[in-house]
Amino acid sequence: MDNLEHRNRSRLLSRRTFLGWSVMALGAVTLPELIAACASGGSSGAKTGGIVHVAIPGDPIMNPLIGSDASAVPFNRAAFSFLTRPDPKDLRPTPDLATTWSASADFKTWTFKLRSGVQWSDGKPLTADDVVFTIEQALNTANGSPLRGALLAVDTVTAVNATTVRFDLKQSVGPFPSIVSYNVGIVPKHVLEGTDIPHNGSFNAKSPVSSGPFIMKEAVAGDHYTLVANPNYYMGKPKLDSLVFKVLGDVNAQIAQLQSGELDYVVVPPSNLAAVQNSSNIRVVDTPYLGFYHLSFNYQHPLFSDKQVRKALVMAIDRPGIIKTVEQGKATPGVTPLPPIFAWAFDSSLQSPPYDPTQAKQMLAAAGWTAGSDGILQKDGRRFSFTLDADTADPSRQQSAVIAQQNFKAIGLDVNLRVRPFPAYVPDLVAGRYEAHVGFWVLPPDPDLTNYYSATGSYNTIHYNNPDVNRLLALGRSTADVAQRKTAYYELQKVFLDDPPGAILFYPRDIHAISQKVQGIPQLPYRESLQYSADWYRT
Repeated sequence: MDNLEHRNRSRLLSRRTFLGWSVMALGAVTLPELIAACASGGSSGAKTGGIVHVAIPGDPIMNPLIGSDASAVPFNRAAFSFLTRPDPKDLRPTPDLATTWSASADFKTWTFKLRSGVQWSDGKPLTADDVVFTIEQALNTANGSPLRGALLAVDTVTAVNATTVRFDLKQSVGPFPSIVSYNVGIVPKHVLEGTDIPHNGSFNAKSPVSSGPFIMKEAVAGDHYTLVANPNYYMGKPKLDSLVFKVLGDVNAQIAQLQSGELDYVVVPPSNLAAVQNSSNIRVVDTPYLGFYHLSFNYQHPLFSDKQVRKALVMAIDRPGIIKTVEQGKATPGVTPLPPIFAWAFDSSLQSPPYDPTQAKQMLAAAGWTAGSDGILQKDGRRFSFTLDADTADPSRQQSAVIAQQNFKAIGLDVNLRVRPFPAYVPDLVAGRYEAHVGFWVLPPDPDLTNYYSATGSYNTIHYNNPDVNRLLALGRSTADVAQRKTAYYELQKVFLDDPPGAILFYPRDIHAISQKVQGIPQLPYRESLQYSADWYRT
């Protein structure tokens, strides 16, 4: 997201900035009481030493409490520690700061046991008090934290002792451990307590104190941010000497520097894929993305109150054409908001709604919309006219909106396309002051969509409200039993097809272009892979 609450502080230059929002959801566990095994710290035989240069589009906000954009999140994943992190095999939560965790029978109380002897980069001990402080500050509305929306289920968080933290929740949340594997980096209480956290320039922009694989050495705004290996990292000293985040907003410049060896890791838009595909010193890694592109309608707008109308509009959009021209074929047609990366919860038997403008016009006619004298559909004296919003930060969003506008006009709709820079656009988006918009959701490593599509969801600015969806989301969230969750999510996907909140345009791919000299990167989406940066090495 990344997060809507942090909209005015973020440098939103990435093509997949999730509309500037960074939202958490909840991950899966298989038993009411889960005891996780300790994670190892790297692959044997890997060389040590060297520097890896990673491209980011702008200056990062070096504080996971408030930094949520495409520059902040990668940096914070490498610099800060999390209670858990996603397993590269299946995205399930695996140990990080916490070595074990357990739940009460009703999943309303979760207890995490922390590692002993963990240190901050200033030498102070990291304890349960730091975890409590982090959660409480994330929930403090004065901080405008992007983490708040996903943590609203937390009633209280308590330091039982120096290495034990207990979360008491307002409702049952079976997959709670995954919420702390996604962006909830732990921050130091002894440094930030009593400060104005959102405006603490010393910490947020210059010299953060952290406990992750890499710690701060040098910040040069507009140019680079150098992290060095944390010698006291609790999973063993990282194999690299240093990880440098280079500020470079133009993707063509990023690719040029990758080819020259000045950069080692670039996230590549599909439109730029040809520039790196045939280079002998670059390997291209193509992974599923934790997210989806969508064209969503404001549920409170009278034009979109009829689900038959929304279903017709979904069929009017040439999604295969968007995938071919905008994504260069590097995407999968959207079905529902639950993407196929969650293989255990995704119902592969369901089909994406077809592109069929003829049937779309027939469905609209059946709903009472007929052509007026100017060719625009009308009903009861009202023309089918609305504004479709998009932003300039992401070519995929902008180009998809252009195609959708043409598709809608072809069936007799009057659609005004309004494309603005993201900072100018997001306040209206956050406040729900739009009629329809093209967006992109970055998801956490779990299929729980409560924050997005439940009636009370923190990020449900389209005001979608379906009683069956509310019930099934609550059911899927209330248990850790995979079979029960799968049943709920299979039914949920059928309801989404029958009552679409909008068009799920496509599920994108996460395309990484990486120097052949850099190894040890797990097969994960880019952001998640940085939580394993201690394992990266140069050959």
